[in-house]
Parts: sequence; C-alpha cells; structure tokens
Amino acid sequence: MSGQSADRISTPPKSRRLGQRFHEAFLFASASHAEQTRKQTTTPYIAHLMTVSALVLEAGGNEDLAI
Repeated sequence: MSGQSADRISTPPKSRRLGQRFHEAFLFASASHAEQTRKQTTTPYIAHLMTVSALVLEAGGNEDLAI
C-alpha cells in the first residue's frame, strides 16, 4: 500500500436505487417531450434530459436533484 493509511483508501459509494418518483418524472418528461428534438439535429430532446440527470447522479446528487 506504499505508505497510504487504510482510512485514506476510497471505497465505492453505496448503490442508490431510484424510486417511484424518478420513474414517474421520467415518464412525464418522455411523454411531454416526445415530439421534440435538439436544435438543428434529429436527436430526441429526452436524450438531453437523461444526460443531465445522469450527470447529477454521477456527481453525487440525490433523486430530487436528478428529477
């Protein structure tokens, strides 16, 4: 361990499951933006919302922030 103490070794965060509220918010957003695409592309707008939500969760944000 080349001089590192055991308390300095990072452990992976506990798995967090997303709840029913997130599921319902995703369904609502998907239905609300079903016909929309990103500006000047054919990419569905929901892809942007999914990306931002994933970034929030990966950065440690909670379900409320992801929604």
